Amino acid sequence: MLRSRRGFTLVELLVALAMSGLVLFGTAGLVERTQELSDRVVSLADSSLADAAAADLLFALAARAEVGAGELHAFAGDPREASFPTWCERVGGWIERCRALLGFADGTSGARVLTVAFDANAPIALATVESTAHFAYLVHGSNGVQTFTTWGDGISRPDAVAIVSIDTLVLPIGAGR
Repeated sequence: MLRSRRGFTLVELLVALAMSGLVLFGTAGLVERTQELSDRVVSLADSSLADAAAADLLFALAARAEVGAGELHAFAGDPREASFPTWCERVGGWIERCRALLGFADGTSGARVLTVAFDANAPIALATVESTAHFAYLVHGSNGVQTFTTWGDGISRPDAVAIVSIDTLVLPIGAGR
């Protein structure tokens, strides 16, 4: 006599539950790893945007630099800082004259932080650079480009300021005039 079988046996149900548990456990690990990668991508994107904004600010300040006679209009610099008169953007989109001071502050793990300060206000951190980063001052002459490590107070200005690091950033001075 044949017995009709309806439903599942206890062993079949336990096997199905165990397999479902393994699938859920694997899915949870996958979701966690995906979240970690998503957070990393967002962090890298934020860092890239901040670096781009810092470079834009530096280029704008250098392009608007105005150097002339008198202490207020002098350009001065050494390997750790550069100071020059320029035009700064203010709230509302208008610009006014200001003095920019680019410099390096000591950061963590031996790195340096590139900063900018306006009119003797507190410095704003722009980017982290290597510990040997420094400023150089470039002048284009008849013998090609000459590089100086310091630039004295005077009515002249360099043609560009270089932020020398692993990647060198060259900021043309007064290019926006």
